[in-house]
Amino acid sequence: MPAHLLLPGCCGRIRSLLVNQQVSLSGTRYDMVEPLVAAARGATREPRQPRRSQTERRAESDGRILNAAMKLIARDGAARTSLADIGIAAGYSRGLPAERFGTKVRLLTMLVDSMDAWFAVRVQAALEGKRGLDAVLARAAAHLDGAISSPVATMALHSLYVEAVSVIPELRPHMAALSEGYRQAFVGHLREGQRLGQVRRDINCNHQASIIIGALRGLTHQAFINNATTNLRTAGPSLLKTLNEALRAR
Repeated sequence: MPAHLLLPGCCGRIRSLLVNQQVSLSGTRYDMVEPLVAAARGATREPRQPRRSQTERRAESDGRILNAAMKLIARDGAARTSLADIGIAAGYSRGLPAERFGTKVRLLTMLVDSMDAWFAVRVQAALEGKRGLDAVLARAAAHLDGAISSPVATMALHSLYVEAVSVIPELRPHMAALSEGYRQAFVGHLREGQRLGQVRRDINCNHQASIIIGALRGLTHQAFINNATTNLRTAGPSLLKTLNEALRAR
């Protein structure tokens, strides 16, 4: 997000087993007698977990729906994945995704936003204390690390980039804005590097940022085509070294 995506996990509820098997779990008699039984045995009953609010339950189900969508898109592509498929894969009804998100495009944009939010947290941590050229290299490394750490989310994101310019044109503006945001972040670091005397003054920061994004995306896409994300662990450092040598002021 994308990674992995900052998406909510599936939370299970484990009910405590009563030592006294003769006490009913649901009747009035249990509610009245069980505390006396526990006190007589010197036992302390664990407090019941507070019942989750409707907002919490909805957040969990929405997260499961988005997570299921991400996995299906990474495997089959967005065009071949229906809202009904997503609902079933998430463990809900076929109609719940449509009820929650309205349209498939809206669900896809929410998925992209969730993956972007996940990445934003990681990149901010990677950028801490770094400026200029160091920030350029740290941001590039964060893109590669995100693909290695969350390959399913990255595969889904790459699929959405491609399908947005072909079979799902309604998604194109959103994907273009996402890509431009990533590119502009590099532009900012490059210009800062020029002001600090770290980055060559003769380069065009806008053009160079596009080249960096293209290199990162191309390297990642190639790794997925070869079904070997481990290649990023070896090729990634080489790309960072190339960027450092090409950009650093002499």
